[in-house]
Amino acid sequence: MGKMSIDIEGVIKNKSIISHYQPIVSVLKGEIVGFEALSRGRCLDNKDHIISPNQLFLEAHRMSRAVELDRLCRDLSLKCYCEFYRYNEAVIGQSLLFVNIDISIIDKGIVGSGYLAQSVSSLALKPQNIVLEILESQVQDIEALKRFVTIHREKGFLIALDDVGSGYSNLDRIPMLKPDIIKIDKGLIDGLDGEFYKQEVFRSLSRLAKKLGSLVVAEGIETLEQAIAALELGADMLQGYYFSRPQEDIKELYLPTTMQIEQTGEAFRKAMMKKLRSKRIEYETYDFIVTQVIDGLESTDEDKFDDILREFTQVFLNLECMYILNAQGVQVSSTIFAEQRITEHHNHVYKAALKGTDHSIKRYYLALSTGQNKYITDSYVSLASGNLCVTISTGFTGLKAEKYILCVDLYPQRYT
Repeated sequence: MGKMSIDIEGVIKNKSIISHYQPIVSVLKGEIVGFEALSRGRCLDNKDHIISPNQLFLEAHRMSRAVELDRLCRDLSLKCYCEFYRYNEAVIGQSLLFVNIDISIIDKGIVGSGYLAQSVSSLALKPQNIVLEILESQVQDIEALKRFVTIHREKGFLIALDDVGSGYSNLDRIPMLKPDIIKIDKGLIDGLDGEFYKQEVFRSLSRLAKKLGSLVVAEGIETLEQAIAALELGADMLQGYYFSRPQEDIKELYLPTTMQIEQTGEAFRKAMMKKLRSKRIEYETYDFIVTQVIDGLESTDEDKFDDILREFTQVFLNLECMYILNAQGVQVSSTIFAEQRITEHHNHVYKAALKGTDHSIKRYYLALSTGQNKYITDSYVSLASGNLCVTISTGFTGLKAEKYILCVDLYPQRYT
């Protein structure tokens, strides 16, 4: 079957566009925060056939009608939303409308035309309730993009950077554009509930956003597990099929989405309580292990430290390795691995520290040298082995009253 041609001129002339809306929710607040407007085309000779936005805009660019199509889609989205907003203002309060901007048309010299602001004003909508979603990888003229953002922010519009974390996004644009909202790409969401590397990338983007004063939306949420993972890792808002597919009538999706938010909130509460209880047990286990090892070390000469460490690596199954530093941060023992846990890596990145290695600029040493009694890291990939681990560092006094630091690498528990 051949590819169906699109009469983009006819679509624009006849305004053969429909607007669908997908809710963006805050589980922590228990409410719908806003809606993203998503435009589709209707085939002129078959109204039941929907034309995807990608097809529409590809054809519009090919026919040099991208500006006209972009404005038409946005105008219709604003008009339909305005009708719902006025009818339901008491219910939805100050909800946000997220509208996509075909940012590639900025290169066509339209910055400063005022068309968008006029469209919003003509419908008596407030710019403060409109979020302009920018896919910044589409624009070549960076200065024009910065002017567009500055002009519309001064008018009160909110700015969102879309698809952050995708293969085409540039992280340097975040500090440049200073977005109010960062939307993390759905490519990071797939598998988020089980993949450590995706979790850490998501967590890092969330922390970056918060330090810059931006809110985080996790896009593409399709399961409860993904929703819980995204919330735990710092998402402020969620969006995806799990809550609702895009629909033409906002009123039809409002009640089911609200119920889904409530159910997700309860599931998140239970998951966090379970994790906190497990974390408490895990930390009690860590304390027990460290206490046992230190009891053995405090009555032993320094030249016998390796023997004591080796003995305990045979006792505790979740140990990866241990080593000891002196008061100056210099390693005075070997790095002793549990034999059954040694992983061989055929590169020079992962290599255990040797006796005599200076650790005095490591975070855990600096923390303990300021008087802190114990330091526990987050989970990280060990440079000694390449395995995921948690390091616990604590001070102790040796047989001859010398001060030492015991460092213990353990395998962190995985919570489900």
